[in-house]
Amino acid sequence: MDFEHIRLTPSPYIHPTAGIVDSQLGAYTYIGEDCRIKNSSIGAYSHCSPRTDIFATELGKFASIATDVRINPTQHPTYSRVAQSHITYRCSAYGFGEDDAELFAWRERHRVVVGHDVWFGYNVTVLGGVTIGNGAVLGSMAVVTKDVEPYSIVVGNPARHIKYRFEPDVIACIERSAWWDWTHDELHARLKDFNDIEAFCEKYGC
Repeated sequence: MDFEHIRLTPSPYIHPTAGIVDSQLGAYTYIGEDCRIKNSSIGAYSHCSPRTDIFATELGKFASIATDVRINPTQHPTYSRVAQSHITYRCSAYGFGEDDAELFAWRERHRVVVGHDVWFGYNVTVLGGVTIGNGAVLGSMAVVTKDVEPYSIVVGNPARHIKYRFEPDVIACIERSAWWDWTHDELHARLKDFNDIEAFCEKYGC
């Protein structure tokens, strides 16, 4: 079913082809076709387009995630071992004894932390251990290897900052409003206020 024909509710919508393992989903979330989410939390009102792949991530509310985004993909032991191959840590699959539990634990510890209202463009990749601030924009096909400041727009491979969405005083006002913590009824009542940034800041940001 297309997103346009779905009425979201406090119970998350999960497409039948999606796979969710050891994860928590907030109210009014949408998990699209062939998404894979493991050991993560997804904040309320977040939208995961088809083929999103998320591992070991704390994702804030109101995330907008385009198709084919990967957050915290598998990282191989590039610098610590002679071989990067699965044989050195998925040992049991090859008859080489027990799997390397510490390597998998290391991946878990390098979690991605994402603020609220972050937009992930098409085919973005975010590497493990990165923190992304509120309101950031990650341009299509960006490879994010370092922390991203709130309301920053980053593009490229590796991703680089090109500008901020707003002037510092506007960013500060929006942050003070903490609108992402409003109730569903408050969001409904105040929705038109989001269309006028100056008026919004005057009304809620001080």
